[in-house]
Amino acid sequence: MGGLDAARFTGRDEILALVDATLADSVMASVLLVHGNGGVGKSALLRAVARRASDAGRTVWALDARTIGGDLAELEHRLADAFDRPAPVVLLDALEHAPALERAMRERIIPGLGVGAVVVLAGRDRPERGWLAGGWEHVARVLPLEPLSRPETRRLLAHHGIVDADQVARITEWSRGLPLAVTVAATAGASGADDHTDLDALIVHHLVDHSLTHLDRRVLEVAAVAVAVAVDGPLLGEVLSDLRDTEPHAALRATTIAESLGDRVALHDTVRQVLRRQLRERAPARHRTLVCRVADHLRNRILDGESELLIELADLIDDPVLRWGMVGDRSRYHVDRVRDGDVAEIDAALAAQTWWASDRRFFHDAPDTVVVARDRAGAIAGFSIAVTPDRAPAWSGDDVVLDAWLSDARIRVPDGDVILWRRECDLETMRDPTTGSTVTAVLNEAVVRTCGLANPRWFYGDVDRTNEAMVQLSTAMGAVHVPDADIVTGRRTTSLHVLDHGAGGFVATVHAMVHQSLGLPAPAPEPPSLTEVVDHVLRSFDDDDALASSPLAQGTERAARAESVRGAVRDATVRAFGQGERDALLRSVLERGYLDPAANHAAAARALHLSRATYFRRLRDARSRLVREFEAGATTTI
Repeated sequence: MGGLDAARFTGRDEILALVDATLADSVMASVLLVHGNGGVGKSALLRAVARRASDAGRTVWALDARTIGGDLAELEHRLADAFDRPAPVVLLDALEHAPALERAMRERIIPGLGVGAVVVLAGRDRPERGWLAGGWEHVARVLPLEPLSRPETRRLLAHHGIVDADQVARITEWSRGLPLAVTVAATAGASGADDHTDLDALIVHHLVDHSLTHLDRRVLEVAAVAVAVAVDGPLLGEVLSDLRDTEPHAALRATTIAESLGDRVALHDTVRQVLRRQLRERAPARHRTLVCRVADHLRNRILDGESELLIELADLIDDPVLRWGMVGDRSRYHVDRVRDGDVAEIDAALAAQTWWASDRRFFHDAPDTVVVARDRAGAIAGFSIAVTPDRAPAWSGDDVVLDAWLSDARIRVPDGDVILWRRECDLETMRDPTTGSTVTAVLNEAVVRTCGLANPRWFYGDVDRTNEAMVQLSTAMGAVHVPDADIVTGRRTTSLHVLDHGAGGFVATVHAMVHQSLGLPAPAPEPPSLTEVVDHVLRSFDDDDALASSPLAQGTERAARAESVRGAVRDATVRAFGQGERDALLRSVLERGYLDPAANHAAAARALHLSRATYFRRLRDARSRLVREFEAGATTTI
């Protein structure tokens, strides 16, 4: 495939001569900034540069911004080896999908590369003005990519076997020198190219219906509905399990309308958009089926450890209410860590907000709990402060909100599987409510991905009642207000809303939202585990309705069912703990914390002369002991 790509590449002689001269210089670092419209041949040019660099003995790192998004840490990770290699060649394509990477390359990546490094950046937008100042103007060259000339178009068509003068003339006129259009027309045969003024129509009419008959159309459909970036062999193999073609991924890679992104393949944007739109309009049932299958596949891979695919699963959500807070515009914002000057910038933006004073400490003393969102220019667009019980600062007890929320979480979430959003601030919306900011979604995704929990189940956070979109999303997801945990500071009330994603965790919720946005019922939730059943019973020990609906309940009448659960728990408590000092303490903690009529954790800790941390640790141990007793006694089948 690489040889065919090289054979068909034509034109760009002046640019390639500059590339050759740049590669021959092992002393000066050079940056080439390629920009041009979609279909003008930027990706093909970068592939040609990669071939020439390899032939010159250089080591090449070829990246695509679509597979990185705005994650600067991921960019640094992928280029980690380049920093230690002499004269590396770094190619970064599709910058329009993650503009923040351009600034990161200038400020953080290129200065760390070795002598003689060559960096080529390609995107649709003109390069940032920062390349024209601060010394960068001496090493950077801006290379606008123009359409092919008529002679270059004829040469490209000849590579495709089209030499008939009339046919060449028609395609040359129709394609306007865009290499993608030339290739599409050549692949389609283009006998009627002069009758088409719409590239979309030509793609669908010729490529799909005629020229790509060797490729199962369902492969193209799956590649079109997998919205985020690309598809790979495992996805196609599972979604199209009955496909006769044993290597649909390779077949798709070999077409002229797709490009390779490492082990994955992406349809050209224009092709993907056309196919997806037509599938939704002409075969809505099939569209829904394929989206659900793709969602199932992504969910399973995420649960197997590929957490980066969570973004792609969320991208399948169509409903705007559900997308808010879930799917951000990563071409507009990117996430970053706390940097020098951030506090001063936020000070200026939030000078009138009294609550900001309590947040500053996190930036100074616990920066690992902070995620910052920046716009294309690097200005702060918002920030999030989030912790888990295991990663909360040692001084969390000094923070009135975190102190209250962590206390509740230690009771409600015994295994610590919870993210507590101490603050989420969208500065863009505060400045201009009409801006259409997706900062919240970008921050949410980053927090979930970096929290250290594989698939978090519980979310704690405040809901701004003045933010209609936030209220709608919170309601749609089933968050529950806990009034007893509300914190009043001055004129501001911080309300605690708790969202339990259930046994399937956050991944199951996103998966269900994909179904919901298609107008389909959510998949059946996983049945609760015995641990979850026992935890729920203990927290609801004085609630007849909750106990009567428990799988542990026996009988028919509500009161009798509730009492049967209480009896089963008390009997199991007697059996679970022996007469030793430690067992006696664990039993006392369990009874005073849950089973006594006036159960109260704070009072129980004081009565037992235990610190709060020790009390909750013993409470978790006691609950675990009780669950094991139920398991050993086979009291119930869940």
